[in-house]
Amino acid sequence: MAELNYAVGGIFDDILVTKGTPTIIKDDLGDPFPVHKVDGYIYPQFVRPTIHDYMKDFEVRADDIWFFSYPRSGNHWIWNIVYRLTHDLQEAPKGMEEFCMPELETQNVIGSVPAPRIIRTHQLPSSIPKTVWNNCKAINIVRHPKDAAYSLYKHHSAALVHGYNGTWEGYLPNWLKGEVVWNDWFKHVQEYKKLAENVDMLFLTYEETKNDTLGTIKKIADYLGVS
Repeated sequence: MAELNYAVGGIFDDILVTKGTPTIIKDDLGDPFPVHKVDGYIYPQFVRPTIHDYMKDFEVRADDIWFFSYPRSGNHWIWNIVYRLTHDLQEAPKGMEEFCMPELETQNVIGSVPAPRIIRTHQLPSSIPKTVWNNCKAINIVRHPKDAAYSLYKHHSAALVHGYNGTWEGYLPNWLKGEVVWNDWFKHVQEYKKLAENVDMLFLTYEETKNDTLGTIKKIADYLGVS
């Protein structure tokens, strides 16, 4: 991160720092976890507490590609596949993926990204601008809940920015109740599946992508209309 921050002129200086005053929740064994609660949704402490107001004013482009997932579900992997498919197989510039995440970046930064932008988010459908569903390509990836839960725990307990030092035994009961950062895996999956009944959305799974990567790449290319 330090190398990337230097390379792009320090633009990440204010990304992974606490925004506002966090709320402290506790896991099942009493270990504290600083978060932001916004309209009943739980975000990491480095996400701005005004994220939902920010999303209401988000400027959507018709050629945007929106990518939705619960955390730790293969989202970085698929984002980079989509980027290469839409940019003549070129590798994404360092930092580009973070520049395209509304939870992390400002409208000015995301607005400066050349088309087609691949907007990556973990938010629920209710906070996504409605113009996305009418105008943009949308991709969703799902990972088995057991693996997603443990991977998210490892990430939360290892990354200092989350401020959490609890155990798996304390974390799991909270995860099952949706009382962790990014909330409920089950709600996330169910709401996007319901939405996909009425909008044009490509559904992928982590397991399918791992077992048949080339097949998944072809599926994405066909959906996006690229060759």
